[in-house]
Amino acid sequence: MSEISITALGMATPLGPTMPDSCAAFRAAIRRAANLNTVDPCEDAALGREPIAGCRAAYLAEGYCLGAKIVLLGGIALSDLLARRTLDGGGSRTGVALHLSDCFLLDAVSEPVDEGHALPSAQWRQRCASLVSRMLAGCGLNIPPENHHLSFGSHAGFVATLAAAADMVASGRVDRCLAGAVDSCLDPEFLLAAAVKGVLKTAANPVGFVPGEAAAFALLERTADARRAAAHPIASFTCGRVVPGEFDRFSDNPPDGTVLARAIRSLLATEARRADIALVIGDLNGDEYRARTWGGALARVRSRTVLNAPMWVPAQGFGETGSAAGAVGMCLAARAMERGHLTGAALAWLSDESGAAAALMVRPAYEA
Repeated sequence: MSEISITALGMATPLGPTMPDSCAAFRAAIRRAANLNTVDPCEDAALGREPIAGCRAAYLAEGYCLGAKIVLLGGIALSDLLARRTLDGGGSRTGVALHLSDCFLLDAVSEPVDEGHALPSAQWRQRCASLVSRMLAGCGLNIPPENHHLSFGSHAGFVATLAAAADMVASGRVDRCLAGAVDSCLDPEFLLAAAVKGVLKTAANPVGFVPGEAAAFALLERTADARRAAAHPIASFTCGRVVPGEFDRFSDNPPDGTVLARAIRSLLATEARRADIALVIGDLNGDEYRARTWGGALARVRSRTVLNAPMWVPAQGFGETGSAAGAVGMCLAARAMERGHLTGAALAWLSDESGAAAALMVRPAYEA
C-alpha cells in the first residue's frame, strides 16, 4: 500500500478559528469555559438550578444548532485547511470523509421505538443527507458525491473513518482526501440527555464532562505525490482497529479497561517501532467511568512506552467534543510535529459510551 501522509490541517474550536490558534492556545493551557447563557437550566430539574459551564466556539457558529452549526464549523475548518494547501485540479480527484455523531446519548434517553416514531439517531441521519455537499459548497469545493464518505459514530469511530479515507487515496480512487469530524455537545437536547444519564458536569455532579464543540480536518495524500507537488508532509499515521464494546457505559458492569487495552495492544502489535512514543493523547473528559477505563487499560497494556509518556487531554481545552475528539487529537499531535515540539510518535486512545474503543498512532514525517 502507498505511504499516506498528512499534508495540511484545519480546525475551528473554542480556542480559535484556525488550527495554529487552536493548537497554540491549547499548548499554552488556555481555558475558555463559560456559563452557557443560551441554556435555561432552571426549566428542568435534571439540569439543576445552577448555570452549566461549556466551551463555545464563540463568534463562529453562535446562535446555530444541529446541522446548521455542523455546516458552519466544518466550513470554517475546511477553509482554514485550504488556506494552507491549494487543491490542484479542483475536486474531481478529491475525496472527503466526514465523521459525525451517532446520537448515542439521545437514543439512550428516548422512549422505545414504536410505529411512526424514529429514534433521534435515525432522524439525524436523514437530516444529514445533504450536509456534506452544503459544507463543501460553502468552501467553494465541488467534490462529486461518489467521493463522499459520511460516517456516524462516537469517539472511536473516527479511527475507522480515517482508515477509510486513507484507503480511498491508497487505492487510487482519489488523489487526496479531506478527513475530519465535526460535533457540538452544546445543543439543549444533548445537554439534557447528558444530565439525565449522569455524565454532564453540574453543581450536583462534579465528575461529569464540560461540553464543548470542534471541527478538525486533515488532508491526506500519497507521500510521493505530495513531494512532487512541493507539499511538505507533516505527519504519517497508523489506524488501529475499532474494538466493539462488550457492554455500554450505562450497564451495571464496572469499567475494567479490557476493550481499550485490546485496542491499544492491537495497534502496538502493528508498529515495529514502539520505543519512541513521546506522547499519549488521552480521551479523558472528567467522567469517572472514563478515568477508571483508562486505569484498567494501563494495568493490562503494561507497556513502558505508554506508561512513561506524558499525556495531553484535549477536553481540558476544548471541552467534550464528542465524535470530533479523535480528529482534534490527531491535529494537535500533527501540528506539534510540524512545529518541532514533538519529535517522537503520539498514541491517541479513544473510548465510547457504547463501550467501543480504538487507538491511533501519529508519527513525524521525515524527508527521505
